[in-house]
Amino acid sequence: MNPFNNTLDWSFRGKYVRVHGTNRVYEGWVDRIHHKRSSVVLHDATDITGDRERDLGSVYVRVVETIEVLSPSKTIELVALDDVEPSPLHDQAFEASDEDMRAASRDQFAGGYPVVRPIDDPDRAPYELLNGHKRIEACRRVGLDAHPVEIVEATDEEARELFELAHREQAACEGDSGPDDDPDDNKADDKASTDDAADRSDGDDSEGEPELEYAANE
Repeated sequence: MNPFNNTLDWSFRGKYVRVHGTNRVYEGWVDRIHHKRSSVVLHDATDITGDRERDLGSVYVRVVETIEVLSPSKTIELVALDDVEPSPLHDQAFEASDEDMRAASRDQFAGGYPVVRPIDDPDRAPYELLNGHKRIEACRRVGLDAHPVEIVEATDEEARELFELAHREQAACEGDSGPDDDPDDNKADDKASTDDAADRSDGDDSEGEPELEYAANE
């Protein structure tokens, strides 16, 4: 699988976005992204071009120049590694992979944003890891003092659900990525939707179709 395509899906699918097309601007919920053509399918979409808004229902934007996430947004901050503690749910020993340590040493970045939640407890570190234990360990092993992390607000119950979701996905994909890889750190906060078991093919669009195709509820 193409890592960049995965990042596109994890960053935008299920999000409310603003899409800048060739001549028009839309807002709506992302369903699918066509990776090769830079196309996107939006639901509950609104054309906000100019002074008048127009409700469209579902819309296919064939040429996309920019996608901005309006909700939910990500919060990424540089935090000290000493301020991050492992999840109490992580009861297995973990070792940093050589790949993560090489990335951390070379780029000062372990290849993804570990996901943490703030902890309001004077007896604990300020942040608890939900996903990215091996990446944080890689940073410690190569001597980094800090690393950017994605911060999400989560209750104890939500943190458990996010942790279990991320590590179920890790177990499912270990045959492809190897046992030392973390699941992608950008997926743990996507509480609103779960990825489909298999993506439907988007490759049957014809080259001669118009830039936009509106659903029946246009």
